[in-house]
Amino acid sequence: MKKLFENWRKHLNETYEPDPRLTRGLEKSMAAGEADRTPEEIMREEVQDIASKFGVDASVEIADDGRAVIVVHLPDGETVTYNDSDEMYDALSKEEY
Repeated sequence: MKKLFENWRKHLNETYEPDPRLTRGLEKSMAAGEADRTPEEIMREEVQDIASKFGVDASVEIADDGRAVIVVHLPDGETVTYNDSDEMYDALSKEEY
């Protein structure tokens, strides 16, 4: 029991060092100034990247309840809203534009 407690205490006192392979992308994005941008700016850029890939017009609007909503204007004139960029990408990838 004493040995178990010592191992547990030793484990709690160790400093966590993340695997450098896992943090490589984070370091690159922080070096590129991504750490200075707000989550809204990052989301807007991501939405624009997806929109340009599928050839649609998209914008990020703030709803009455304060949440960000993605508004997409399709080439046929229809307007569709999405809650996040993953949902937008999935829906647009299933359609032909």
